[in-house]
Amino acid sequence: MITVLIYDAAGNPLRWRGGLAGRSAFDVQFSSGLPGGFLEAAFALPRAVARWAGVQAGQTVEIRRGTRVLWLGYVEDVRRRQAGDIDAMTVSCLGPYQVLQQRLIADVDYTADQQGSDAIRQELTANCPEISADYTHVEATNVAIGPLAKAYVPVGNIVDAVLAAGNADGQQMLFAIWEPPRTVAGSDQLHSRSVLENEDFEAGLVRVERQRLCQR
Repeated sequence: MITVLIYDAAGNPLRWRGGLAGRSAFDVQFSSGLPGGFLEAAFALPRAVARWAGVQAGQTVEIRRGTRVLWLGYVEDVRRRQAGDIDAMTVSCLGPYQVLQQRLIADVDYTADQQGSDAIRQELTANCPEISADYTHVEATNVAIGPLAKAYVPVGNIVDAVLAAGNADGQQMLFAIWEPPRTVAGSDQLHSRSVLENEDFEAGLVRVERQRLCQR
């Protein structure tokens, strides 16, 4: 059985009349691919459930079969859908890879000494708060990607530029977003992580039992 879980900012699952709000979801659809991992997802909720449970953009969504996570991403939009006797809200979601492609940086203006890893931290913090509130785990590249001046650039393009530049030791860099540790009960606070790493990086952040949501 497929179950939808929707989490608030504190990492607690949204509830409705004593149960999980996501259990009322229907018309569940999701996709994944390479490169990128989890892509888009969508589902519908009865309007009363969506309204009173407080479903809104930026919340984390998991689609599970039992304890297995089939898809993980974030609410992008909630819209009313009315047809005949059906009065529902359609919830559209983006996976981490799609968030990087959809979020546009209005004005990129990097000087010649703009470090790539600093640029990633800056743009993810400003444009992708749903992925994480803490990007301190991004490893320093010590390589500049400036000067660069453009308008309306996807965050993913900046990630690609940093990966192409590598680090000061000439190593190729990888960018990954890891599935946060969580139980079905959802009582623990969400700790999603973004990691910029070189191929030999083996610190505690990299754990084989954790699913990699986005790899570039």
